[in-house]
Amino acid sequence: MENKLLIGYDFGKRYTQISCFNRETLEPDTIGMGEGTDSFLIPTVLGVTKESHEWLFGTEAIKKASKDEAELIEDFWNAAKNGKGIKIYGKEFSSESLLEKFFRKTLALLTAYYPNGKIEKLVLAVEELEVSLITAIYTAMEAMGLHRDRLSIISRMQSYFYYALSQKKELWMNDVGLFDYSEDGLKYYQLSLNRMEDPMIGGVSCKDFSNTMDYHMLSDPQEFDQLPILFSNIAQTVLHRQIVSTLYMTGKGFSGNWANDIFRSLCVGRRVFKGMNIYCAGACFAARELTVETKIPFLFFGDGVLHHEISIAGTAYGKDVEITMAEPAKPWYEQKAEVELISDGAEEMEVFIRDILKKEEIVRNIPLTGMPKRPERMTRLFVELQFLDEHHFVIMIHDRGFGEFYVSSDRIWEKIVEI
Repeated sequence: MENKLLIGYDFGKRYTQISCFNRETLEPDTIGMGEGTDSFLIPTVLGVTKESHEWLFGTEAIKKASKDEAELIEDFWNAAKNGKGIKIYGKEFSSESLLEKFFRKTLALLTAYYPNGKIEKLVLAVEELEVSLITAIYTAMEAMGLHRDRLSIISRMQSYFYYALSQKKELWMNDVGLFDYSEDGLKYYQLSLNRMEDPMIGGVSCKDFSNTMDYHMLSDPQEFDQLPILFSNIAQTVLHRQIVSTLYMTGKGFSGNWANDIFRSLCVGRRVFKGMNIYCAGACFAARELTVETKIPFLFFGDGVLHHEISIAGTAYGKDVEITMAEPAKPWYEQKAEVELISDGAEEMEVFIRDILKKEEIVRNIPLTGMPKRPERMTRLFVELQFLDEHHFVIMIHDRGFGEFYVSSDRIWEKIVEI
């Protein structure tokens, strides 16, 4: 078990963090580039030296570039999001290849801690669930031999969900709040649970205060003096009449001690914690959750996560059954199902779509127009379901005939369904 690594990876626009689950302490250990807490924040940059064209990453790339010894590549995160490449020393590099280089460099840090370790599961958290970015990440990881059976991509909000609910129960007896003060400004997230459901259903709401309290205020002497009052007013406003057990503070904006007095005042009736590794640690807890048999009794519903269960009708051992094609509380972009059926002669296929939150169900019928006439149970149907985006999936039904008895007509029925 010591060689099987559960990795949490927070892939941010500006900084990246990595953690590995410690099977002795049952907590994530954050992996750094060196000594000191600052080493845990790995700048999301690459560099190429001018003379030898050696690839660098993180602080080393920044240092070399500051001495004019290397070209700094800072925007490959956005390049991947926009599906574009980057030209370096006159040569075009795809965003996927740049991601692969960065992932290889950063994940190599694990070998210093676990020289014989092999990644059993890696969960990667991202700031934005953009399809182009997600696709590029999967492509880059697959080039490294890390396929989807060992890799999952989630939102930072879902990693926060896993982090909060992996703590002691008294810390999430009520709602849980998170203030994130980063280069993008201040945002507040509140995790709420519906305890009347089994399993319990959780979601995260967001309030954006970046226009009121932006990151540049930290470097302006006049505005910096106003920060404690401003943050205190914002905190009191969002927490007014809210029953919150615990507050977490994260982001470079909370570095130093300028907000310590406000943190202490917020401790009245609740617990307050400050840390920079919440998202990568949450992703690490998610990696453990996705590999153990005993699951925590929660379902997360947020951005990028399917709120529906989708199934098709069938029979097995003489009984009517439903075959699940898409599961709720999982990212829509990871939902893909294939199943082969033997037709009983039905002229249409029923697709059941259940909204877990609204407790509603709708049925979509797909006519199998033009199906060749054959005896019952002498037609094999291959059914595929795949999502196009968060609100649309396509279901395809292929006629595969029945071996040597009936040749396939090569007919395909396809329908795009909106949910």
